Amino acid sequence: MISKTTEPRIYEMWRKRRLFQAVQRPEQTGFRSNPETLCHFDPAPNVTGELTLGPVIFVSDGRLDIRYQRMKGVPTLWVPGTDHAGIATQLQVEKDLLRTEEVTREELGREQFIERVWSWKVKYHSIITGQIRRIGASCDWERERFTLDAACRRRCGKHLCACMRRA
Repeated sequence: MISKTTEPRIYEMWRKRRLFQAVQRPEQTGFRSNPETLCHFDPAPNVTGELTLGPVIFVSDGRLDIRYQRMKGVPTLWVPGTDHAGIATQLQVEKDLLRTEEVTREELGREQFIERVWSWKVKYHSIITGQIRRIGASCDWERERFTLDAACRRRCGKHLCACMRRA
């Protein structure tokens, strides 16, 4: 039986060796020059809580496809990420405040409520990405994105402006 420390240790070794990045490896058996790179995105799980069955199925399915493509020698990128799910996350934080502190967001005040939402995001982001790693997803964690990251917000803003100009 594999110990609870074996898989995390091997996973971390693979990550440190950058084996989850989509790079061409000429030394690899069956290497083809200029192969197309496969890029895989899953619907980003919301930071509303721990993973549910839907994202687990997407991650498990993606894991199989990614490993198959890599075994064929195709440089394969799996970009991980999480979604802010603004309204749903707000609702979870409000429920938690009522349950644990018996206070509403209005009573707490805007600034403190926003701090609580960001604390919630940090906590559940960590839990979710830990669960994704334990499932064995070979994501390129250096490219991880959150929908409210500065780069994502900037790109979305540019895209929305372009859409408005076309409309």
